[in-house]
Amino acid sequence: MTAIESPQQDLSDDSPDAVTLFRPARPEALTPFLDLDEENEESKGIYAEALDDGSFLLFTFQPFEAFAEDPAVAHAWLAQFGEALGEIHEDPRGLLFFPDDLDPESTTYEGVIEEVADDALWIPTDGGIDMNALHALASQLLGDGGAGGGATSFDIGRMLEGVHGHLAEALGMDPSAGDKDDGDPPPGSKPPAKG
Repeated sequence: MTAIESPQQDLSDDSPDAVTLFRPARPEALTPFLDLDEENEESKGIYAEALDDGSFLLFTFQPFEAFAEDPAVAHAWLAQFGEALGEIHEDPRGLLFFPDDLDPESTTYEGVIEEVADDALWIPTDGGIDMNALHALASQLLGDGGAGGGATSFDIGRMLEGVHGHLAEALGMDPSAGDKDDGDPPPGSKPPAKG
């Protein structure tokens, strides 16, 4: 693996490296890209650690700062997986990148996310929601989330709940109704044809 050239030349050498979290539907689709043998120094794969639930931590050996400042750096690093990327990671949020100095203790995908999410970033892999853009927008709408920290995932969830409530009220619906299916069609729609 060759190092990705960072667009930022002033990154500190002591900056923590980026680690990313993969959850493949089939772990055997990802393992050909990986070096899971700590003993073999001649391996050509990406150094990785398997987690208990079949997910993997992959170590980029690139500064986390570079990924955080420019998501294009993360996309350049991910290019090594080519078309296989869609098969080797399943999460509509994308891939989570975090600094290696966080050193999560969890041995499961969701556990790692829970531990590091506040200091991590999501990189979309399928043209879905750009979580970094969403965080930036939420920070602007919420007044920077206080103390310059920006909006957290919790803040965004609360904001979206508020939007849902206002939309439901504007449509004359009960905002607390949720997604319960009571068998009645939505207001203004035709009941299903019997046949």
